[in-house]
Order: sequence, then structure tokens, then C-alpha cells
Amino acid sequence: MIIVILTLTVLLFSYSMVFLKRGLRRQIINALSLVAIVASIGLIAANDNNYLGMKKVSQTQTYTLKSSVATPGTSLLLYHKLGTGNERIYLYRTTSATKLQKTTLADSRVSLQRNAQQPQLKVRTTRWVYQNKLAQALFSITGENGQLANCQYQFNLPANWQLLDTAAAAKMQQK
Repeated sequence: MIIVILTLTVLLFSYSMVFLKRGLRRQIINALSLVAIVASIGLIAANDNNYLGMKKVSQTQTYTLKSSVATPGTSLLLYHKLGTGNERIYLYRTTSATKLQKTTLADSRVSLQRNAQQPQLKVRTTRWVYQNKLAQALFSITGENGQLANCQYQFNLPANWQLLDTAAAAKMQQK
């Protein structure tokens, strides 16, 4: 809708500059349409940079973890080092999923807690949603509704679980 308003005010400004005779009416239409153009561009920029008209909504889900490897009797959580080794992608398996899943790196934080009663993963996902119907009507063309703001993974592991790098796990598997 904001794009439609911007387009219409640009057309109105152009029409008044080209077809209307000089005078007070032309000056008022030019001033109002110019103000609307600047305001529309400002609102678009504020929405794009600062999420104007949007709020964060969080959702937390808890999963029971299974070992990352299918070997019976082992309780492992695997991770893969990225770059210099400070960044990691954790590879995990939940009881509800059959495939190995991984943590996302963009906009996410991972924490590890030891000595838990049972292996759990808490995933807290925060997304941007429209504050109200007006914001949705104005900015719905941007496609930012439901966009991921951040994701927090908290692994709660019992003392008998081990944390292992994928390279070390591959070496163990070859032996």
C-alpha cells in the first residue's frame, strides 16, 4: 500500500507540475504531494532499517534429544567447526525427527548446559510480525512478516553425554 501511495503522489506531483496553471492551487497540490512523497520514502526506509510497524514475537519449543550417532549405547552431541573454530554448527537428533538436524548460524546463539536430568533441546525462535492492521496494510508488500529475528538453542545434556567434533567422530568410525 505504501508503494501505491508513493506512486500516486509522484503522479499527482508530476501532473500538477505539467498540466496545472501557475497559482495557489498548483502550489498547494505540489506542497502536499511533495510532503506525501517524502513521508512515504521515510516510512519505507524506517520499515526496512528499523522494522517500523513490527514487533518481535517469541516461541519456545522443547525437544527430547537422541544421540547424534545411531550407534547403540553412545550418547553424543556432534558439532562441526567453522572458520577459526570459534563458530560451531551443532548436529543433533530429536525423538520426533529421523534425520540429523543442525543449528542455524545466522542470527542464532547456542548455549550448552551440563548435568541435566535428561537430554533436552530448547529452541527459542523470535520473529518479526506486524503490530496492527494498519502496519500490515502499509508494508505487506515487503514480505517481512514472520521474518526470523533470532534463534536461541539451549542444549541440556546429562553428565554421561559427550560433545564431539565431526572430524574426531569420523576418525573414531574408521577405527
